[in-house]
Amino acid sequence: MPYKYVAQDADGNTVKGTLDVANSSQAEESLANAGYTIVSISKVRPMPKLEEVFPSLYGVKSEDVTNFSRQLATLLEAGLTLPQALQLLEVQAERASFRKVIAGLRTELEGGGSFSDALSKYPNAFSEIYVHMATAGEHSGDLALALRQAVDYIERGQVAVKKVKRALTYPMIILIVAFLVILILVTYVLPK
Repeated sequence: MPYKYVAQDADGNTVKGTLDVANSSQAEESLANAGYTIVSISKVRPMPKLEEVFPSLYGVKSEDVTNFSRQLATLLEAGLTLPQALQLLEVQAERASFRKVIAGLRTELEGGGSFSDALSKYPNAFSEIYVHMATAGEHSGDLALALRQAVDYIERGQVAVKKVKRALTYPMIILIVAFLVILILVTYVLPK
């Protein structure tokens, strides 16, 4: 963990910098061993990543998961092993956030874990139903078929969400216009 410090050397000159140590006592000890008199030490808080601040904009999208599933199923049907297929898809991933997810999946598999267990460690990317479908595919021995069925399920969900958004567009416009009319009436018409 990085710590920012302000210290003085033996000549009284002010020295500023950062140390990467486990805790503040190690930072103090390191500075004391270097011959500095400590003025202040504070923990450096890392800037939050865009994926953390705006997960809906920079996070994993359902389109990423559908493309990944479709391509993974095709690679598995072509005879590649699961780690090989994941390595290829990791290189091809467009979004950095999804690339990290694929890298994590590959690392879990290379560590001896199952594919469904690896998927369950990324609940923001893969839904519980997707994980269960992958588990069923692993147990049946036909993971590619299970992935294709998961793609169909995800796409049906996307179509339903689009229909709901389209159905709610007109009422939202009416509500906004009504709010604006009431606002104009209350602020300009009624006071006169």
